[in-house]
Amino acid sequence: MFEQLSIIPDSGYPYGEILAADPVRPNIPAYARIATNRECFVLHEGALHPQNVNAVLCAAYLQYIPTKEDDLWVEQPHYPDVCVFYSVWSNQKGSGKRIIDLACRYIRVNRDVRQVVTLSPKTEMATRFHESNGAKLYRINENSQNFMYPW
Repeated sequence: MFEQLSIIPDSGYPYGEILAADPVRPNIPAYARIATNRECFVLHEGALHPQNVNAVLCAAYLQYIPTKEDDLWVEQPHYPDVCVFYSVWSNQKGSGKRIIDLACRYIRVNRDVRQVVTLSPKTEMATRFHESNGAKLYRINENSQNFMYPW
């Protein structure tokens, strides 16, 4: 069976269950992840169902690079042109890299953004993950760090 990339359309079943599995930012409810200027990408095999999920990537479209989680929810008065990956997790080795690659390709074709960055935890695991996927450290904040993906 082949992998496919889907965008979660709403927070109903099984989507809410998929998003509730987030180990990075479990405090963010499903409805907030798919609100205006938000997208959740899912890499899966077969039907879009929790047992078929290989990786999930949550993105917010903003006008600036955030320094903290609360920045993700500020209303955007103008067209947002910065894509912020704020949560990514995988259930299969290599799927995290694949979902980043596929989401970047999708965003490049379907969204008018000038840069793709992260709002990442200040952990060695997050640093290794993003740097091994081609991102460069952009800024270290009080409780987070930002990486910038080549665009």
